[in-house]
Amino acid sequence: MPRLLERRWYSPRVFEIFLERDTWEFHSGDSTLIVLPDRVTARPYSLSSSPEGPHLGFLIRLLPGGYVSSYLASCELGTELGTTPPIPQLDLGRPGDMIWIATGTGISPFLSALRYRPNQPPLALYYGVRYREDAVEVEYLKGVCNLHLFVSGETAPGWHSGRITPERIPVDPNARYAVCGHGSLARKLTDYLKRHGVRDSNIAAEVFFAS
Repeated sequence: MPRLLERRWYSPRVFEIFLERDTWEFHSGDSTLIVLPDRVTARPYSLSSSPEGPHLGFLIRLLPGGYVSSYLASCELGTELGTTPPIPQLDLGRPGDMIWIATGTGISPFLSALRYRPNQPPLALYYGVRYREDAVEVEYLKGVCNLHLFVSGETAPGWHSGRITPERIPVDPNARYAVCGHGSLARKLTDYLKRHGVRDSNIAAEVFFAS
């Protein structure tokens, strides 16, 4: 089982863990199950690290009462954590005609893709968080892609105020859209884009659940 190598905190609520590589290969946009040492408790997480990186990275949001996120936030370095073969979620292999939309730790698959191929950005990346400090790797993302950061819980000079809503996303019938976040945004955005002429086949969504 891969060992926990590092834990990097971005804010009191958001952190990234890095595990030893397992035997399987993966693509940006894939997820896996992280299995706790009891070999029973498991949760799905999107990979945030480059497919060619030396480790497996995962962004985690710490929530009060979240059993798995609390364990991953406090277990000792060196703890063995199981993983499963990758689960394909989003196809991010040809980003040049794509618009990416993420909320919270839903930035994970897009961060993975940009860490892997920073010279192949999407048309734009729309990224929503509640607090500015919860936004991960903003300077890096700003340097490699057309980043639009939305901060809903406070004023963040230089960035958009408020939540990402469908009306704030540009509609391009020729673009492909990838969404990673809570189900309500994915459903509303999918309905909005389809009503405005984007084909269903050009919209892909990954919905996550915190725990």
